[in-house]
Amino acid sequence: MFRLNQKYSIYISILVLLLVLPAAQLEAKPSIRVAVATNMSYVIKHLEQLIEQALPEVDVSIVLASSGKLTAQIVHGAPFDVFLSADMKYPEHLYQQGLTQTKPRVYAKGKLIFFSRQDLSRYTKQFLLHDDFKKVACANVKTAPYGRAAQQYIQAVYADQAAVKTKLVYAESVSQALHYAISLTDGGFVAKAAIYSPKLSQWNIKDKHWRDLEQKYYAPIEQGIVLWVSLNKSRFLRIANDNHSEQ
Repeated sequence: MFRLNQKYSIYISILVLLLVLPAAQLEAKPSIRVAVATNMSYVIKHLEQLIEQALPEVDVSIVLASSGKLTAQIVHGAPFDVFLSADMKYPEHLYQQGLTQTKPRVYAKGKLIFFSRQDLSRYTKQFLLHDDFKKVACANVKTAPYGRAAQQYIQAVYADQAAVKTKLVYAESVSQALHYAISLTDGGFVAKAAIYSPKLSQWNIKDKHWRDLEQKYYAPIEQGIVLWVSLNKSRFLRIANDNHSEQ
């Protein structure tokens, strides 16, 4: 089967999910509220444009925050129609609490990379022990899935974990970790989706300014979607499977 470009497969999946809203939902100038984890912030403008083109008669509002913060908002009654999380943990929690109308589905698989303005090709696998890396950005390990993945990676790769952890500068989210890595620290653990960010255009050189981190060293980052609208479930399952993506 034809596979969409990784970046656009997520967009098309979401668009089609929105398009199959029952006619009863599409009243005069209806609105759809989408909660999106910040790991998607690098491509959010493209997502907004595609939704506006496909659904010009619908007001779509997108709220960006960490998965943990969005979950807390939902638990306290925030009125979202769709939740795109950076992992499956939070959607599963909401589903188990009876706070969603659909069972969580994986819409993408996240990948962890290390980004730096420095030339990473000069360093070995345990480069974070080098004196050139005095401060390293990392997303919050309690609320951000990529922060947890970074922690797992450090624990698996570095015997001297304490030496690495003293260098960590924690950010609220993975998108903030990227901001830190670009302007405040010597590098940082970020989502691979960040390579689509215009902020990284001048440094988007694999193995020089960003390095893939072996997935065997951290738990899979399966990103989940849940909805609070009535969808054609068979079509939803087919879309979720056919347009699977890696970020």
